[in-house]
Amino acid sequence: KRDEEAAIAFRQKGVDNEINSEIKNQINAIVFVGPFEHHSNLLPWRHSVATVIQIKELEDTGTLDILDLKNKLEEFKEVPIKIGTFSSASNVTGVLTDVNEVTRILHSYGALAFCFFFLS
Repeated sequence: KRDEEAAIAFRQKGVDNEINSEIKNQINAIVFVGPFEHHSNLLPWRHSVATVIQIKELEDTGTLDILDLKNKLEEFKEVPIKIGTFSSASNVTGVLTDVNEVTRILHSYGALAFCFFFLS
């Protein structure tokens, strides 16, 4: 099924800073990040006024813990601005994130979804 509100943004660099500038004054924003984020995705959020919540990884597979993501989204469901920003893969281990599932879950809680496909 095609999501009419979905969009793909191709940027050579700085897309995370571009997104961050949109929320830098939004004190009530929650940003969910994965366990293997690239610094170029992680640091701008840590330097914003948003609260950054790290989602765990599964010990046996090293993948994003989907249950932890759901639990954190449920915990913060009343927060008006929720953003999930995840790397599509670890550039260290090669572990992949199921970006379709993560996006579906984030959208089901009214959160924005940003998935980064870094070239190493």
